[in-house]
Amino acid sequence: TVRFVDNDAGEGFVGVEVMKMNNKKKISLTCAVCILPAVAGLILYNSLPAEIPVQWNHGGQASSYAPKWFAAFGMPIFLMLFNIFCHVKVNGADAELKYPETAKIFIKWAMPFISVAGSAFSLASVLGVSAWAALAVSVIAVIEVLFGCLVYEGNADGIGSKDFPWSKSVKSAKIGGKLFMTAGMIAVVVSVLGKEAAAGVIIVLGIILAVLASSKSE
Repeated sequence: TVRFVDNDAGEGFVGVEVMKMNNKKKISLTCAVCILPAVAGLILYNSLPAEIPVQWNHGGQASSYAPKWFAAFGMPIFLMLFNIFCHVKVNGADAELKYPETAKIFIKWAMPFISVAGSAFSLASVLGVSAWAALAVSVIAVIEVLFGCLVYEGNADGIGSKDFPWSKSVKSAKIGGKLFMTAGMIAVVVSVLGKEAAAGVIIVLGIILAVLASSKSE
C-alpha cells in the first residue's frame, strides 16, 4: 500500500493518503480539460448554426449532425462524467495492481483528448477554419497540459526527481509544471474557438515561460 521513490533527500515511501490526494487532483484537472470546450461553446453559442456535424464519412463529408446545445455542452459534460468513471475504475485497489503506469496515463487522459479534439474539429467545421488545423493544435495543447501534470506530479509534496535537466530545485520544477498546465488549458479554449494561430503562440509562450521558471534557483 505504499510506493517507493527516490528523491533528492534520499530514499523513502509515499503513503496511500498522498497517492489518493494526487488522484483527486488528477481527476479535477482532467475533468476541467474535458469541460473546457464547453467554455468555448458558451462564447460561440449565439453564432453557431442550429446543428453541428459530429460524424464524418470516409470521404470527409459530414454524415451525422447534433443540436448545437449537445455539441457545445452535452458532449463535453458526458465525456467529463465518463472521465470520472475511468479514474475511479483505474484507481481501484485491484486496478492499481492490474494496470501498468503507461496504461493508467492513457485511460485517465483519453476522455480529455477526445472531448477537446472532437469539439475543436466539430466547431471548426462550421466556423470556416481548417478543422484539421484546429484538431492538431488542440491536441498539442492537451499534450502540454498532460506534460505539465506529469512534471508537477513528479514533484508533488517534494518527492521525485526535478524532471527537467536544467531545473535548479524541486520548487522551480513544480512552478514549471504549473505554467505548462496553465498555458495548455488556455490554448485549449482558444483552439476550440477557431483561433489556431493564437493558440499556437500561447503554447510556445507557455513552453518558454515554463523552461525559464524551472531553471531558476530557489
